[in-house]
Amino acid sequence: EALGRTRNALSRLAEKQPHRRGLVLTCLADAEALTKPDFIHRRSLSVWKALPRWLRALTVRAERGCADPMRERRFSEQWNPLRDRLAELTQSLSPMASEEKQAALDEAAVMMEELRTALWAAGEVKPAIKISESRMTKFLDEIERML
Repeated sequence: EALGRTRNALSRLAEKQPHRRGLVLTCLADAEALTKPDFIHRRSLSVWKALPRWLRALTVRAERGCADPMRERRFSEQWNPLRDRLAELTQSLSPMASEEKQAALDEAAVMMEELRTALWAAGEVKPAIKISESRMTKFLDEIERML
């Protein structure tokens, strides 16, 4: 249901803001990535409960990004390096990695969604945890040091 609302809102926004279609499509792709078919099997109940809030934050991001492209660029400059770093850590995870490291990567993925919420939807959608770029960086540093 939340995904359907997000798709509809983003589709309407893409029609109204054709010059910002790339941003809207990025938000839609992010929404789809959050709800991959194996989502039910991979994620905990707490993540399921957070999903509608994260999807709402993506809609807010698209709306605000269309209204203020400079703000979107600023937040993207903070978000993208952290997103890329988490992806690199996840992709390079050894089959011999500890369960602790795998759990930390799962937690980092949740933290990234909360950071996205904090950056792009502040004031409209509240993050579930206190999160910042520096906290995320420190957590990723800790993961890198794990076996």
